[in-house]
Amino acid sequence: MGNLTGQFAVACPSIRSLAVNHISSVGPILGLACFIPLLTSSDVQPVGAQTRRVGASAREGLSQDERTPAVRGRYLGQRPPGDAPVVFAPGLITSANINHSAPAFSPDGKEVYWSRVLKDSSRVRILYMRLIEGQWTQPRIVPFSSNADDDCPVFSPDGKTLFFVSHRPIDGSGTDAKENIWYVQKQDSGWSAARPVGAAVNKMNLHWQVSVSSAQTLYFSCSQDNTPRIYRSRFIDGAYAKPAVLPHPIDSGSGEETPYVAPDESYVIFSSQRKGGYGGADLYISFRNKQGEWIEPMNLGSKVNSRSYELLPCVSPDRKYLFFASARGGEYDIYWVGAQVIERLREQLDVTNGDRVPNATSQPHSAPSAVQGASRTHLLPDSVPDRLCQPANAQLRERVVHCQRTKTNDARERDGPLPHGRGFDRCRRMLHTAMGN
Repeated sequence: MGNLTGQFAVACPSIRSLAVNHISSVGPILGLACFIPLLTSSDVQPVGAQTRRVGASAREGLSQDERTPAVRGRYLGQRPPGDAPVVFAPGLITSANINHSAPAFSPDGKEVYWSRVLKDSSRVRILYMRLIEGQWTQPRIVPFSSNADDDCPVFSPDGKTLFFVSHRPIDGSGTDAKENIWYVQKQDSGWSAARPVGAAVNKMNLHWQVSVSSAQTLYFSCSQDNTPRIYRSRFIDGAYAKPAVLPHPIDSGSGEETPYVAPDESYVIFSSQRKGGYGGADLYISFRNKQGEWIEPMNLGSKVNSRSYELLPCVSPDRKYLFFASARGGEYDIYWVGAQVIERLREQLDVTNGDRVPNATSQPHSAPSAVQGASRTHLLPDSVPDRLCQPANAQLRERVVHCQRTKTNDARERDGPLPHGRGFDRCRRMLHTAMGN
């Protein structure tokens, strides 16, 4: 491991601090990513009304090899994923270069920002594309780029602000600084000049992805004692307040990083190395109950997580898709999957207090358990809450009808349609059969 760290520092000197952090916290895979062949950049200057000269890196374009074929449609014309994660936009967002963030789509779906490492400068750069007259523009470096590493762009929920992390110096010294959180705001002519968020946040040892809620609350990871933890800073009276760590059960002491928070702060998704996961670092989700407390994090399951490392979760503005980074394929690629994985886990919560149903697990095919209902006990998969099987419940009926459609013709003919106002026991049997338990 020591040799690998040294090689990575030599090969990518400009992101040495990032390498040391993550080789120690999430393992060697990110170090290995640095040896992926990188493509050469050229001096094609970004275009548009908002372009301005801010240093040599702002003039960096992308080489002809990196230029992409014309693409049309939402989400870069990609076929929407289902329950199984797939690589997102290969050759566009996911490329031969080192991919360094999930894509950040604007609320209207007409802009996308992401970061990657370019060879000529060995720097992390934020790129963007726009949907104009139905067609996406070629990737370009943002006009607010600097001579330092700029990384992990994320939109505010209203799309008016773009936050990112950067090594650019706050004091104007001209030398690389530690990672700090910066932002730009939308103006009629484009983006404003980049500004740092307040000192209360930036004095901390920040690292990598930041997320922001509709109330402008920042969520980010920080290693104050060499253990990554997730912090939150509220926006009060025009400034960010002193950050507070998200306590147990989110903080396990094993390393939690790269958070994504829902706009209403009803849940947070993050990467963690806590025990019981599938690999080096898994994605977990924690919901808030009606008392405003974070409940025990739930693993996103074996389809999302792998034996390798999963990081950088981000949900699309329309709430339909979950993006994340994974090294499951041997390289550090960007994946996306249907956001129904989040809703399935949400269904495991008790409607009265927001806690998980007793004996429920985060895995969709766990062993069945005995659940008391009506006049006798029935077997029901743990991942299906008892409340879904109440008679005359519209959600119940919808689910049972779906179960019937997915079964064989013989099974449908045997069970027949679900009668209105009854079928309590039949519902349980059908769910039990349809779930494969």
